[in-house]
This record gives sequence, C-alpha cells and structure tokens, in this order.
Amino acid sequence: MMDRMKCGLRIVTSVLALLLCLPALPAAAEGAAREKAVAGFLESHQLAMHSSLGYVARMLQPVYIHTSLAERSMDELLSDSTVIATGKITGGPHGVEIEHATVPGLTRIYSEYDFTIDQVLKGQPYAETVSVRVLGGSVGLFTEVYDGSPQLNQEDEYLLFLVNENCGGAYHTEGDYYRLFGQVQGAYVLGEDAVYRNVGTGEELPGEALISPHLEEEPDPDYYREKQLETYRGNYERGMDSLEEYKENVRSLDQYAKIVKKAD
Repeated sequence: MMDRMKCGLRIVTSVLALLLCLPALPAAAEGAAREKAVAGFLESHQLAMHSSLGYVARMLQPVYIHTSLAERSMDELLSDSTVIATGKITGGPHGVEIEHATVPGLTRIYSEYDFTIDQVLKGQPYAETVSVRVLGGSVGLFTEVYDGSPQLNQEDEYLLFLVNENCGGAYHTEGDYYRLFGQVQGAYVLGEDAVYRNVGTGEELPGEALISPHLEEEPDPDYYREKQLETYRGNYERGMDSLEEYKENVRSLDQYAKIVKKAD
C-alpha cells in the first residue's frame, strides 16, 4: 500500500513536471512554428500522460476485495467470543493501515470504532468505551471495501460479539482493542420493535442467545493461541507444512503486526 502511494505521487509529480515543460520547449519558435512545436510535443507525450493519469484515477477509486468468510453458528459466537455486549458507537470510523506481522509491505486497511458499552453479557471489557476493529476502510487516498464487513453508525444501538486473540501473527497488533467476531455475523442492531437483527442478513437474534449458559463462561485468554498451535501441529503432522514452516508459524504467534498509517 505504501509503495503504491509513493508510486502514485511520483507519477503525479512527473505529469506536473511534463506540463511545466510545455512553455519552455518551443520558446525559440514564433507563431505557427511555435504552435506546431507545442502540438508535436503533446502528441509525442500523449501516451505517457494518459497512462499516468489513468493510473492516478484508478488509485483514487475504492478497491473491492472478496474474502472467504468462515460461517459462524450462534453457538460459536456465544462460546468463542471474548466479550459480548450491548452499546452504541460513539466515535469513528477511524481508518488505520496495518502491516502484516511476518510479510513486510503487505498491508490491509481497517476501521476502528469507539464502542461505549451499556451492558456486558459476557467477559470483562478492558474499559467502558472500547475500540472495535472492522476490516476495510479509508486511509489517505486509498479505500478498501471487503465483502462481509459491516459499516456501523452512531445512531443505532448494537449487540456485538467481540474477540481479542491475545497473540500475534497475521494482522494482530499489540494493545487494547477487539475485532468484530465473524465480521458481519457478529453485529446485531436494535430495531424500533426492540428486537436485535443481524446487520447483514436481517435475521433476528435468537431469544435463547440471551440466556445461553455460554454467557456465564469465563473466556480463556490463551484460547486462540492454543487453537492456532493445534492448527499448525495438524498441518505439520499431515505433511502440509515442513518442520521449518511449522517452527516459523509457531514463532509468528509472538510477532505482532504494526499500524503504519492512520487516517488524518
């Protein structure tokens, strides 16, 4: 993402420099000779200008990205969430660009929302107002739109299923924040009829969800680390990964992604 932005700025600079050269190139010519020189200059550079400006135009357009969304059952949402709470969005979205923990230069844009909690149904939030990170958003000239990621607004009240893996790898950064569990699957908005409905499908939140025994469970802070370790071990034992790849994957759980840019 950073390289793309630098490239775009270089192209804009080049085009501007090209245009600034126009008066100087045919300065010695007069009248028709000058006009002919200008026309020849523009024609010879037309392809480069169109190509450069075309790239800049594409750079300014949103990028739509398809991701594979693992389907989450209501039981999974209830059992695997770190925090389940109702409340309102009181700030955001604030765009952040995050660099992958182990692949330099590979970035994604996320939106961070301030979520002020009214009622905690499960877990122990780190504060009354917490940061909720959702895939997709805008930073500078760039916008990434991911299917399966909802946009939250400050007029509505939500019931959110939140998770913090408490380990590194991928796009997990250090610090206090939560991810929306299952992306759009983990967000329910309160309707005028006092019923929570999923923001993506419109399906009602099952009544039994609010009395589930999972709500009384104490989340295990190492649950996601152990779950990821189990996946890595399974891949190695099935021959999908070499021993070196397995060791590298294990090490990645202690390597954290970094926020490289924030929206102004």
